[in-house]
Amino acid sequence: MSCRFCGVGVLLPYIAVLVVTFAFAECKKSGEAGLQDILVKPETLTVEVGSSSKIVAIPYPSVDEAVSFEWVSSAPAVATVSSAGTVVGKVPGTAIITVSSGAVSKDILVTVVKKVLRSMSVTPIALTLGTGETATLSVTLNPVDAETSLSWSSDDESVAKVSAAGVVTGIADGLTNIAVSAGAIVQKIPVMVNALTPDGNNIKAIGSGPAPLSAFDMNPVTAYSSGGDYQWVGLDLGVKHVINKVAYYPRQNAAELMLLGLFEGANNADFSDAIPLSIITDTPENGKLSSSPVSVTRGVRYVRYVGPTTYNGGGGKTPSNCAVAELAFFGAPGEGDDSQFVQIAGIPSVVIHVEKNAEVNSKENYLKGIASFIYNDGKTIYSDSVEIRGRGNASWTMTQPNNLKKPYRIKLYNSVKLMGNPAKGKSWTLINNWGDKTLMRNLLAFDVSRLVEMPYTPAGQAVNLFYNGEYKGCYQLCDHIDIRKGRVDIKEMDKNDISGEALTGGYLIEIDAYASGEPANTWITTSRNTPITIKSPDIVYDGVYVAEQKRYIRDYFNQLEAALHGADYTDPTVGYRKYLDTYSFIRHFLVGELCGNTDTYWSVYMSKDRNSNLFVTGPVWDFDLAFDNDSRTYPISNKTDWLFRSGGSSIAGDMRNFVNRLLSDPAFMTEMRTAWKRYRDSGAISVGAMHACIDAHAAKMNESQRLNFLRWKIISTPVHLNPRTEGSYNGEVSRIKTYISARIPWIDQQLGYK
Repeated sequence: MSCRFCGVGVLLPYIAVLVVTFAFAECKKSGEAGLQDILVKPETLTVEVGSSSKIVAIPYPSVDEAVSFEWVSSAPAVATVSSAGTVVGKVPGTAIITVSSGAVSKDILVTVVKKVLRSMSVTPIALTLGTGETATLSVTLNPVDAETSLSWSSDDESVAKVSAAGVVTGIADGLTNIAVSAGAIVQKIPVMVNALTPDGNNIKAIGSGPAPLSAFDMNPVTAYSSGGDYQWVGLDLGVKHVINKVAYYPRQNAAELMLLGLFEGANNADFSDAIPLSIITDTPENGKLSSSPVSVTRGVRYVRYVGPTTYNGGGGKTPSNCAVAELAFFGAPGEGDDSQFVQIAGIPSVVIHVEKNAEVNSKENYLKGIASFIYNDGKTIYSDSVEIRGRGNASWTMTQPNNLKKPYRIKLYNSVKLMGNPAKGKSWTLINNWGDKTLMRNLLAFDVSRLVEMPYTPAGQAVNLFYNGEYKGCYQLCDHIDIRKGRVDIKEMDKNDISGEALTGGYLIEIDAYASGEPANTWITTSRNTPITIKSPDIVYDGVYVAEQKRYIRDYFNQLEAALHGADYTDPTVGYRKYLDTYSFIRHFLVGELCGNTDTYWSVYMSKDRNSNLFVTGPVWDFDLAFDNDSRTYPISNKTDWLFRSGGSSIAGDMRNFVNRLLSDPAFMTEMRTAWKRYRDSGAISVGAMHACIDAHAAKMNESQRLNFLRWKIISTPVHLNPRTEGSYNGEVSRIKTYISARIPWIDQQLGYK
């Protein structure tokens, strides 16, 4: 027999073993004889022209001795290969690289491609041009010898055009982006034409912090920032200009800090007379110059951007710092006129600036400033000197931390019918509706008050409030409850009315659970421990206490209580009807119960005119907890009795017994049933009519509520006594409609209406 490796014949078994071993060893010494394959990494290769890449060859199976390889390219003009397996791309195409050792070889497909563009940069990074001016944009490629073609375009050729060589020409006022693209890679360069830019002479950069020029240097890499609240940056234009456009570029990766930022124009250097030009209502895009048109026709010398403070749902805040990379204002010199102003979010604006940008932190001390009221679709403006302070009780207390959405009282220098409201007055209120996520509960209750023909219903309308250049949210501008024509229309007293007919009125009082917190001698407690604040007359005039007036109204209310709780209380001559106007009380009761106001008898306004025997109830007031918005009584639909009798309702003094006593009079109940039937039969009160009111308010406030809950992120956060949250404005509105759909039929049943 013979060895299968070397063919040597073997006759003896023992000798065969030795010969095979020897022969096999001799075969291994030949080196290549044991190599079966060559492994390569990578198995295929793509390389750019001018670039190199190494192919690694590995013998298989592995051997102890080194194995030498030979490398050959099938197309050296396309790709060459070194003795170490390094491939260099020469021109686009394909080549086969062969690696071999003896009789064993391996082919690798190599594809050579053009140099790929990885990135590119453009200089300058932004342009400011005049009409007809040109500038050339220069592109640097990475790698510099990448083979590519550039394509140029303008987002708005009516503002600026660009040639195939990157030459940009200013055409008309405005801003655009010039784009240069190479395949999927695109760079955009902001271009502004005829922007109002600082020139060191006529136009100067100004701001609340240092280095305001950094917001106007056309370099988005630099940014303006000034720490704290109410921070701003802008321009002194030297002379009045009518502004028609604003532009802004966010600080790098900080676009969200510009949401709700406000642009203002003014003619006082301290911006005390500033009016809104535009507001950023959506988060701008990072790395892009954005713009907004301006529809204000008044000429202004000073313009600025005020950075917004950011608040979270838990009450924490991030100061504005006025972080912005670039700003631009566009317009032309001129006085302009007052024919058009911006009316933001479709409802009137109340704009207030106070001295030194001070924050309102007191319900007693007024701050002075200037207020402007923009309404009638922006076609009407009224400006006046103003004093402002805090107001309210729970609504004030719950918003004190971190200066949240506070309620205010404002006092104008002049007495006017403000924004078309019926009463001519100086004093007005700004209701914050913090606990009311529909922002309409008070307005809706006022609608009901008018529908049931209350003698006086406060005027109220939704407004956007801007304070010291910052958007504060959707408020309700409302009458301040006082004595005057169009409000509580009774005789107004002075310090000399201390006897005879003059002492009998007129009095405006409030049954008030908070009365003890009022100044001394301006409140009383009745014989049945009901607290009452005397709203008018003043009782204390410039420090002089007029005891006669306080004593008279206290004694007269005590007579009402005595008659109501006396044995002959139902007698129309000597009973409570001698002192109480049932018409107004019944309608006040119906408004409170229909609206589900748990505070109805926590605060009750009443008035008594001169030479009148009767207390008139009203106006209705304070409905932020109404319409099933009180966790103490929610859901009202589960109640089997009137809401005021519920343990969760708030009651001042003896008012629960007061109302119960009235409801125990059959004649009083007959009068109430008659009144309810009147409004149900006429359709004034119906589910459909109420739903229509709700829908009208929601539609009017739709954009304003969106901005409000961008400013105050509480739409999904319970505040005050919210029993639940719906997670959206529409959900909150729907809950009121659901409540009304059940409440009207419930009252029908209580009063026997069919």
